[in-house]
Amino acid sequence: SAPSEKILRTAILSLGDASQALQKVKKGSLAYIDGPYGNFFSKESKNEVWIAGGIGVSPFVGRARSFLAGDKIPQNIQLVYCVDTM
Repeated sequence: SAPSEKILRTAILSLGDASQALQKVKKGSLAYIDGPYGNFFSKESKNEVWIAGGIGVSPFVGRARSFLAGDKIPQNIQLVYCVDTM
């Protein structure tokens, strides 16, 4: 999700009992959310290199959504993304 969005979007890779249980939570369920803490992105950067693998691309999808919502777009963004297809 972008910070300005009124909904929370999550991306959960099913690796164990907890992540499998989270994927079964129904839309509209109440949840306690804590955080975020700190800044993942600079608000003043002119150049950004995004490095992600697999499900780790999720924060960058949220960042891209924030640009659609009106956040200042850096002059240069490079995304390095790898995924194992095996």
